[in-house]
Amino acid sequence: MLSLSGCASVGIEPGHQYPSENFTVPLSYQEVYKRADTAMRQCEVTGLIVKSLPVSVSGDLYTDKKTGILRVNTPRWGNDLERVEISAIDAENSSVKITVFGKYQWDKEGAEALRKSIETGNTVCRAPPPMAKSGNAY
Repeated sequence: MLSLSGCASVGIEPGHQYPSENFTVPLSYQEVYKRADTAMRQCEVTGLIVKSLPVSVSGDLYTDKKTGILRVNTPRWGNDLERVEISAIDAENSSVKITVFGKYQWDKEGAEALRKSIETGNTVCRAPPPMAKSGNAY
């Protein structure tokens, strides 16, 4: 069982630096959204790493602006743990920014796995990180 008490602030907060991946792909923004959403749901919501921490994936696709955003968060914390921002460059190319909290499974390795999922269309989940000592996982 994970103990989350005593955490001052967890997640992506404005004004701080976090690991990120910025890249372009030869895909429409809708296809990027679909691939990211699938990978995030398969890798995060299944609780691969933190089964006792309920997380959810939510997002919005803005057809008028040709942009999209996806987030992984949990009701226990108010901030995003992972965020994907997508914008169309043109009908066949998109700009993508993946930002991760920087700890636990939401780290640089997690961002790289999500990038591979988007680029290839095959879900790639981050390998589980070594868990902290009992009672101090989070």
